[in-house]
Amino acid sequence: MNPSAQNALLKTLEEPFADTVFILLSGREEELLDTIKSRCRVVHLQRVAEEQIAEMLTSSGTPEEKAFLAARVCEGDLQRALNLVASTTMWDRRLTWLSIPRRLLSAVDALDIAAEIIAEARDAAKERENEQKVAIAELAEAMGEGRGTATARTALAKRHKRELRRTEEAVLTEALDALGSFYRDAVALRAGGESVANLDRLEELRTWADSSLSDAAFIGAVEACVAARSALFKNANVALTIENALLELARLVPADPRVTTSH
Repeated sequence: MNPSAQNALLKTLEEPFADTVFILLSGREEELLDTIKSRCRVVHLQRVAEEQIAEMLTSSGTPEEKAFLAARVCEGDLQRALNLVASTTMWDRRLTWLSIPRRLLSAVDALDIAAEIIAEARDAAKERENEQKVAIAELAEAMGEGRGTATARTALAKRHKRELRRTEEAVLTEALDALGSFYRDAVALRAGGESVANLDRLEELRTWADSSLSDAAFIGAVEACVAARSALFKNANVALTIENALLELARLVPADPRVTTSH
């Protein structure tokens, strides 16, 4: 709901029918108006246990090792885990995002990588747009060009525009989440390693954990990723947000020469 829609709902939430209960679902509580939240009882749902996600994935045919890794990486988000194992593209993108830390040698590298991330997001949106064109053609065939179809076409166009934005935003978020988890894992290894998420990158992570970089630098890198993600949700300029985040990572956690490889 945008702010106008939330305001329109206020009166209904204040005086519902006696036999009516409204359940509002949101993964972005910070975007709800205070006037909405003050009229609701907030219930924070817990994440799904890692073991449960892995079991669900294996029961649907995912190899056990891949299921466990997906469950660990997705941190209790079942839908994200399902999407990850079902999409070769998403899985390949994750490997691309995890290759970024060892490539961040300078500010120039940071800007080049930022451009790559943005291009990947736009390519995903373009692919989704092509799928939308098929849906538009099917609607036109089903409804024809007769009177009264303009409203349906306009509604579909608006929905498609929102979908394209969400698709691009999802890929950008993927990149930031993967980067944040990588630097967090380096700190986790120093603390014993029990909570490491990217288990398929243990050897490389150990090299980072054994480097001269401080815990504060790694934590600062995680915070930079979180801040960029939050900024995107608030409609910040995409290019500037991603570029600033990568520049900050290059400053805080420049690639250790021992883990740098050609790309």
